[in-house]
Amino acid sequence: MGPYGPWQVQPSGAAQPITVTVSKGGDVQQDILMQGSAVQTPDTYGSEDYSNPAPVPSSGDWMGSLSGYGNTDYFRFLAQDKRTLSVEVTAVDESSASSQSKSLPAIGIWALTDPPETLPPAATPMAFNTLTFGMTRLDAVLFGAGVFRIGVADYRGDGRPDFPYHMRLFYADTVTPARASAGGGTPLTVNGFGFRPWNTAATGTTNAAMLAVSPTQVMMRAPALADGLRAITLSDSATGSSSSMTDVLTYGAGPDDGIGLIAEANPATPVGRSSSQPDPRRGLCARWRNSSRWGKHLLQRNPSSSAGRVRRGYQLHLAHR
Repeated sequence: MGPYGPWQVQPSGAAQPITVTVSKGGDVQQDILMQGSAVQTPDTYGSEDYSNPAPVPSSGDWMGSLSGYGNTDYFRFLAQDKRTLSVEVTAVDESSASSQSKSLPAIGIWALTDPPETLPPAATPMAFNTLTFGMTRLDAVLFGAGVFRIGVADYRGDGRPDFPYHMRLFYADTVTPARASAGGGTPLTVNGFGFRPWNTAATGTTNAAMLAVSPTQVMMRAPALADGLRAITLSDSATGSSSSMTDVLTYGAGPDDGIGLIAEANPATPVGRSSSQPDPRRGLCARWRNSSRWGKHLLQRNPSSSAGRVRRGYQLHLAHR
């Protein structure tokens, strides 16, 4: 059966009985009219091509179709360095039910700056590479920040009005705030695409409590962990998709944090009288209150006398608890 070979396509609509008259040695061509077949409809994201991909919808979840022979759809999105993501494309039939007898989705990702005819640096080797019926998934790693292009096409290079698909970009982009208490409990907000209510989150390898989920945001509570940089990973157990952000969350004290003391002027005070500013010191502790190394700040007086007058100085000690 020509290019379809082992990948036969389920017809769209119902065929009507036809009569064909043939003669020995002759060639006959006959169109077959299908009743109730799929009708091509314009895609909601408008026109697009390789040079001008459509923006990924804000929810990261949308429908499209591969209608027209050789059709490829392209979408663009902005992403950060040191991220991973998953792109899901599920082939569906005219009733929007998952199918493996319509299109064979293939997925690729390029940087937006890649010229035409560039092979995708990340691509699926075949269609339906997951355990989810009708789904093709591409898992990719981003090693630089910028705008990226996603392409989806039929593996055979075909395209028909009855080749709709359901597409989803599962991607975690940023986290706020970027610092969490080593004691745990810090509320965190992760922004991105394609989140669903049953998704789970982990900080490092420790699961985090989920507070709320929308298609573009996940609110979670950071678990208790030792000081240091941690990755945040979101996962979807239903499809196997995941997205991680490497070293985006600082627990406790960071490598550039410090502690110091600002001394303030204190006028000379006669012996036996009280100073007008009995404790002229102010401690600064940059971000240490979130740290497991937060300890006791001991301010010790160093009296010194000169001509019957006393000036008070202080030394700052950090005692680990």
